[in-house]
Amino acid sequence: MAGFSKNQRSAKKPVSGPYVEPSDTSRFVPLGGGYCYIRDPRDGRTHHVKVNSISFQEILNTIGSVESVENRLTTELRKLATNANRFGSEWITARDWFTQRKTVADPVTESQGTV
Repeated sequence: MAGFSKNQRSAKKPVSGPYVEPSDTSRFVPLGGGYCYIRDPRDGRTHHVKVNSISFQEILNTIGSVESVENRLTTELRKLATNANRFGSEWITARDWFTQRKTVADPVTESQGTV
């Protein structure tokens, strides 16, 4: 490799430390055929799943367990569902499932609202 110094050939050091999530990026990247990428805020990994699958629901349950993340997920799912003609009708089902899962899992919240 003529013309290169030793420092130019060496690889960069990997960044160490905890994953810091960028605040301005979306967690979902809709793909064709009902698939999407979901970015996991816990470790920065990206999951490739079918939107209306059990693995999609499991990932959303895990990620959505943090309250601040849950609000953001709900907002992003609403945006994707309102553009269903562009991204697919499966996002409407995903939005409905995600918003209803908390009311079904937490009956205490429902009883507090009626008192």
